[in-house]
Amino acid sequence: MIVSSENTDKQVGRLTEYAESFRPIDRKEFSETALSLIDRYGIDNANDPMATFIAIADQMNASQREAVSQFEAATALAGVEFGRIDLALGKAEETQKRVEALIKTLDKMQKDFTSATNRIRERSNFDIVLNHLTPFIYGIFGALITLLVVFVILRLKIL
Repeated sequence: MIVSSENTDKQVGRLTEYAESFRPIDRKEFSETALSLIDRYGIDNANDPMATFIAIADQMNASQREAVSQFEAATALAGVEFGRIDLALGKAEETQKRVEALIKTLDKMQKDFTSATNRIRERSNFDIVLNHLTPFIYGIFGALITLLVVFVILRLKIL
């Protein structure tokens, strides 16, 4: 295989082009991982394709870290919101239990009132009048007994 002078001239032209486009690596642009790769492969030219590949991979890695960080922040906020929702549901359940207890109590009161009114309806008019006159009758009996005792004391002159 004979090397042609044309191919050699092209290669030399590329080398001179490559030598003129030398740009030192700015180490501030890369992460620690990318710098360790650059140092491992001994890359000192920023225009080197390997350095460009490392820079692109480093930027993708930084973008992924940022996305993961944002996702973690969103997850934390969602956790807080779900906690608030859980507390609100707990309060709603507690309130619902109180309302149910109140409804049961009101239902019992209504049943008691209904049974009392039914008992009153079942009574005759004579029973109702007697119920109202009973204290009056007791009062009259008490007065009669008192008068009888006074009469006996005065008649027999016990005192």
